[in-house]
Amino acid sequence: MQGFDIVNDSTLLPCTPLAKPSTGKHVSVYGVLREQPDGYVFTDNATGMFTLTFSVAAGIPATVKGHGRGQVSDEATPITPAKDVRLALTDGGSGSAALDGTAQASDGGALVGRLSGVATFSNSIGEVATCPTVTAFLRPGAP
Repeated sequence: MQGFDIVNDSTLLPCTPLAKPSTGKHVSVYGVLREQPDGYVFTDNATGMFTLTFSVAAGIPATVKGHGRGQVSDEATPITPAKDVRLALTDGGSGSAALDGTAQASDGGALVGRLSGVATFSNSIGEVATCPTVTAFLRPGAP
C-alpha cells in the first residue's frame, strides 16, 4: 500500500503533511488470500488485524470491488528491510476504506487498485500523515 505527497493524477489525492512520516508512506504486507462464496479475503500474517475483502467481476481486465480495514506494520521483503511505518485504514468513522481496482492474468493475477477513505501512515516517533486515497498492489507469492 502506498500514499503520495505529490501526484499528477487527479483521482489520487495527495497526503498531508508532506514528507511525514520521515520513514515513508509505503507498507509491504504478507498474508493469506482465501476464497469465500462471494469473493476473496486477504488477511495479513503478522497480526490478522488487516484485511482486504473483495469480489472480482468477469472482464478484461476484471473489475475488483471491496473494502479494506485495520492496521498493519511494514514487513521486510527479500530486497528491503522492514521500515518503521504503520498503516491504518478506515472510512473516517469505524468502517472500512472502499477498494476499487482491476485484476489481470497478464500481471500474474495481480490486483491493482485504490483504497479511498482515511489511510493514516505513522511511525514510532509520532510522525503522522493522512491520505484520502492510497494505491494497493496485491500479487500471488510463495507461502
